[in-house]
Amino acid sequence: MGTQVNMTVYYENNASFNYNLETEFGLHLTGYSYTPPEARTEYVSVPGRDGDLDFTEALFGSNGTVHYGNAKLEMTFLFTGDSLSVSHLMQVAGMHGHRVQVHIPDGFLASLLLYGRVSVGDIESAMPWGHITMTVNVESRSNYT
Repeated sequence: MGTQVNMTVYYENNASFNYNLETEFGLHLTGYSYTPPEARTEYVSVPGRDGDLDFTEALFGSNGTVHYGNAKLEMTFLFTGDSLSVSHLMQVAGMHGHRVQVHIPDGFLASLLLYGRVSVGDIESAMPWGHITMTVNVESRSNYT
């Protein structure tokens, strides 16, 4: 048994479903990458001055607070031809574009709940195996949960 991925998918009309992607769909996480959010910065060049002026805190935050953009979580899953039925495939593809909460209890993200919007990427099959990629545009609030 590999690393588990728990995902809550939020659908229309306040419906939500909790999934363990391995147990429910036979998707085995083979790898993931997490790209931290970029700091929102603002620099101004002043003619005749060496270096730029850093207005990051003055324009975007108060009391020296720096704000951030979104992070990115990319996950790759392996499945066998018999573990992912057509109905499961439709359910996984139906997650595309919806808001999610993701928890990967193993590894360096174990202490985080990540919130964002999921994109279901290519679903590739080379029998008897297949791969699915999912990318989550992670909201910056997730980094402090």
